[in-house]
Amino acid sequence: IDSATSVTMPEPNPPVVNVTADKVPVALSRTVGNKTESYDTYASSDITFTVSADKDMTGTWALDGEGGISGTVAGTTVSIPLTGLDDGDHTLIIKGTGPNGDGFRHAYTFAVDTLAPKLLLSSPTNGSFFNEDGTLTVAGTTDSTAFFSIYSDGMLVCANKSISELGGSIDSDGVFSFKVALPNANSASSHKITIIASDIVGNATSVEAEVVHGGLSNIQSLAIYADGVKWDNDNIVSNQVSSNT
Repeated sequence: IDSATSVTMPEPNPPVVNVTADKVPVALSRTVGNKTESYDTYASSDITFTVSADKDMTGTWALDGEGGISGTVAGTTVSIPLTGLDDGDHTLIIKGTGPNGDGFRHAYTFAVDTLAPKLLLSSPTNGSFFNEDGTLTVAGTTDSTAFFSIYSDGMLVCANKSISELGGSIDSDGVFSFKVALPNANSASSHKITIIASDIVGNATSVEAEVVHGGLSNIQSLAIYADGVKWDNDNIVSNQVSSNT
């Protein structure tokens, strides 16, 4: 038997591919069955991805399989601008060959979430009272996962706090309530309140209201003076005109 000649095959050396974006994602974990995975989630429907490799690549990219958009890749860096992405999960697949013909396939799954939490307030509303002890009742309907930031006359009251962290409650319908202490509550008879509800990726909804000191509701009588003259149960005249007849 003739001796056989051994042949050594080279080890495959395909390009190592990496995908980055011009937007900063938030990594959110999901559990499906007994498996937990992390997905990059973007609060924008317009994202430009950059596909980079450690060696030249030749191939194609495709978004969301058949029926999705696609293009080609060549070289070590390729830019893929995507606009008008729907909310939900997406998969970007890059495949092709390296300079030695070694094949590669890289899949990047991400999510888009541009929907801000709902925020319908029953308190405060324009002209409503804050409590005499300087606290403000915040109540209404929102998402259970919302985080709250509140400002009084531009001064921070709380930042990115959940309803439970604020000592409040929310039911299965999203009806919630909590109280916050206003800084310098007694420094003025009214304050401009800004309430922001945001989600974990940064989508936000805001509502503003002018609130009045609750102590004003206890006023029994009020005397009004104009130019040193007390006016009772009458219209205030800014400039009296005297006439001689």
